[in-house]
Amino acid sequence: MNDSDVHTSKMSSDINSLFDIGLERELTIYPSSSNTASQLGIGCDRRLVFAQTRGTESQKPSVNLQKIYDYGNLIGDYVQTRLRKDGFTVLENQRAFRDRSLNLSAKIDCMIKHERLGNRAVLCEIKSFSPFEFDKYNRAEDFLQSNKHYYRSYYTQLQTYLYLLSLERQEFEEWGLLLLFNKNTASLKGIVFKRDDQHIEESVLKRCEQINYYVKNNLLPEAEYCESACPECPFNHICDVGNVCNADELKESDTFLVDEFDLVEAIKRKEELKESYKQYMEADDFIKWTMKMYKEDKGKSHFLLGSYDVRIKTISHKKYKVPDEIKKQYEVVSSYDKILIKKLENDEMKKRTNKEVNTEVTKKEPSDEDIAIIQKELDKKKKLIDDILSYREYFYTELSESEIISELIMKDDEELKTILLGAKYSFGKREKEDVKE
Repeated sequence: MNDSDVHTSKMSSDINSLFDIGLERELTIYPSSSNTASQLGIGCDRRLVFAQTRGTESQKPSVNLQKIYDYGNLIGDYVQTRLRKDGFTVLENQRAFRDRSLNLSAKIDCMIKHERLGNRAVLCEIKSFSPFEFDKYNRAEDFLQSNKHYYRSYYTQLQTYLYLLSLERQEFEEWGLLLLFNKNTASLKGIVFKRDDQHIEESVLKRCEQINYYVKNNLLPEAEYCESACPECPFNHICDVGNVCNADELKESDTFLVDEFDLVEAIKRKEELKESYKQYMEADDFIKWTMKMYKEDKGKSHFLLGSYDVRIKTISHKKYKVPDEIKKQYEVVSSYDKILIKKLENDEMKKRTNKEVNTEVTKKEPSDEDIAIIQKELDKKKKLIDDILSYREYFYTELSESEIISELIMKDDEELKTILLGAKYSFGKREKEDVKE
């Protein structure tokens, strides 16, 4: 790399270091004193109670998460502009609603009107979706049945809006619109959510009453650890579910400093692969869902896609539905260890160890004893390789000596001993043949 390239690289690095400074400085939390429509669909009662009773202790969102929130707001503005160009009238942007009897509040994205919709203002909620998820959701029920907790919460959010709108207008609001935005193609798709009175009764009204009871009586509800939701919860540092504790809360006596170079490198590699794994799972979900749709539509289980042969195999397994009263008799509490990894900044590392710590972990200098042991092992391996090379005319004949050494040096001692034994066998067999001749 010449001086010009070094200078250009340094300039790029200097510029990149300026990004996100303002965003990080403005990160904040917004404590809530009420049940909110956007949070009511979250399955954990404890999180909703914490939001009202210990909201000021909520963790700030990460810079990356805040970027996603901000990007979503920009998409919302863009979609509303698109709607206006398409002949819609956009009303009541970010209008707030409230039911004081349930301590329930909400803020809708907007209401929209169009002459082909009878010029009646209709609830409109805007959500941005990845291209893999965009095609999977086409009906309101798809959200209710989703395996992702945040998508399931959208169903409750829309039903809460319909309830509050009905309360405001003093007449039933029969349906609302969830407008999906494809972040890859900028396509729009509207999904009608009809009013679901049973869901409103169970998941909105009764849920609010339950949360209000916990808050009023200063009670902490039971909770279960959720693999997908708990790590993202802003209150996981003050929650004892699954005995998962935050690294910041560990006492010095609970901490052991490990100087293991290979382990650190493995963690780094894991972090590098995290995004690739996420993309893999999104692609895998998209493929599975699309192929199932093709099977239902075409009645076939065998497909050709380009150069790929795709077969769908139906696997059956038994399930046992056990009544709750019987299941309760055999309930046991089990536990497991969950590994939580957090990248420490330099000042955090200094605080933990009370000394200056280099963020790049390096190997310890080996002692004289270590060097002697290593040298002994190397000498043993060298002798094995030299012995094998003395028989090279009977094997590896197509490789040069340096190529043979390069191949052998990667093998362990047991493998080398096996190769040497085979070489001696070949040599002995050849000698017998020569004697016969």
